[in-house]
Amino acid sequence: MPHSYQMTHPAVTIITPCFNEGPIVIKFLQNLEAAIIPLPYTFTVVVVDDCSADNTLSLLHSFRFKSAAISLNVIALTTNAGHQAAIYQGFLHAKASECNHFIVMDSDGQDAPSVIPALLRHLDADIVNVVRSKRTESMPFRVSYSVYKWLFRLATGKEMNYGNFCLISRKVLLDAVEANFSHFAAFLSKQRCTTKYIIANREPRLGGRSKMGFFKLMGHAFRSFGEYGNELRVPRFRVRS
Repeated sequence: MPHSYQMTHPAVTIITPCFNEGPIVIKFLQNLEAAIIPLPYTFTVVVVDDCSADNTLSLLHSFRFKSAAISLNVIALTTNAGHQAAIYQGFLHAKASECNHFIVMDSDGQDAPSVIPALLRHLDADIVNVVRSKRTESMPFRVSYSVYKWLFRLATGKEMNYGNFCLISRKVLLDAVEANFSHFAAFLSKQRCTTKYIIANREPRLGGRSKMGFFKLMGHAFRSFGEYGNELRVPRFRVRS
C-alpha cells in the first residue's frame, strides 16, 4: 500500500474474537469488507481465534481481503481463554500499533458491519457504545438478560443496555490493557470520559447456534459485577417491627 495513501487516510483497527465459527467468520469478513470499503480510512482487522477446535483457524489463514486498504491479522491463542480474554489479547496486539481508533465487535454477524460508518462519525468521543434496540434470541434468554440488566442497575446504579460493540480511543484501549478487565462492557461503564451512544439492532447470527446459553450468561453477569468490586451498592430494606 503506498505510503501517501496511508498518510491521507486515518487508520482504524477492528478487533473481533472468534471461536469455532468455521465458514461463518469468513462470511462475516466478507460482509465487513463490503461495509467499510467505501469509507476514507485504512483498516486493520484483528481476529483473535480462541483456540478453535474446528477449521476456523485454517479458513482464516487462507482468507484475503480484496481491498488494499484492509489488512488482516490473525492471533491464534493456544488455550481457550474465553470471549472477554480474547478481546483483551486483541488489545495487547493493537497496543503496539500507531492507530488511535479501535472498534470491538463479534464475528458471528450479530454486530452488524453496516453500523461502522455511524460509529466513525464520532471520532471526537473516547467511547461510542452501540445500544441494542432489538434482540433476536429466544424468549427465555431475553427474559434472563432483562433480569441481569435490572440487577446490574440495582447493584451499580448504571444502565447496561450495550455489549462489546463499540468504538474506543487509544486512551481507553491503554486504560483497558492496564486494568486487565474481566468484563469489557462493565469496564466501559466505569470510565469518566466523553461517551456517546448510537442505537442499532442486534442482528441474527450468520449461521449455527448461539454460544451464550443461560449458564454462560450468568457467568458473564457475575464478571460484570466483579468489575465494580467494593463499589457495588447493597440494597437496604427497612424491616417493620
